Amino acid sequence: MKQTEEGMLTLFYSPGACSLASHIALAESGLPYQAVRINTKNGDNCTPGYLRINRWGKVPALALEAGEVITEGTAIMTHVADSVPDRVLLPAPGTLDRAKAMEWMAFLASAVHPAFRTMFRAERVAGDSEQAIKNVREHGITALAEALEEAEHRASPSRFLVSDAFTLCDSYLTVFFLWSLRVPLKEKLPPIPRCAAVARQVLSRPTVKAVLAVEGIEP
Repeated sequence: MKQTEEGMLTLFYSPGACSLASHIALAESGLPYQAVRINTKNGDNCTPGYLRINRWGKVPALALEAGEVITEGTAIMTHVADSVPDRVLLPAPGTLDRAKAMEWMAFLASAVHPAFRTMFRAERVAGDSEQAIKNVREHGITALAEALEEAEHRASPSRFLVSDAFTLCDSYLTVFFLWSLRVPLKEKLPPIPRCAAVARQVLSRPTVKAVLAVEGIEP
């Protein structure tokens, strides 16, 4: 695993994974950081070196300057946002907009993300049976369609999810929008014009374009 620099925030990510949201958060924050690629397809996340950082072998993980490690994307994004309050990456703590932002974070993490996981990793549940994999994916596409339909219903008529101002909820949503473009059986997904409009605005941001280039992602 790549040697990291002491005294600097270090994000461990896998290209195009849910860790993309944390990568965007750091880029938007203006904080100095380094990004270390962990190729989960090659098993980099199961090496002794990475398991010392996150014993669960998941991405993202954020190593802080003092040596502590934060895991789970929503925790990382919230910590980054609160570290640079002048950037207003999330609404101020204690406000209704902050509660709405955290509601979005929780919904995306607990409803949308698991539905995609079922679609992309059906064989982990179904085993080697092609019919079982097909059945799991069909169940997953139903759950995903319901989650995306709910996201579209919740989406604000304003420019972004919470208000007319960009927040990290919007970039988190954008990760799943990108996933929806390559999911199996995507023709069964409902139209999500409001969510798509938010994602396209996020994808036009220079910082986001730069992160996508680093991760090798074509929007």
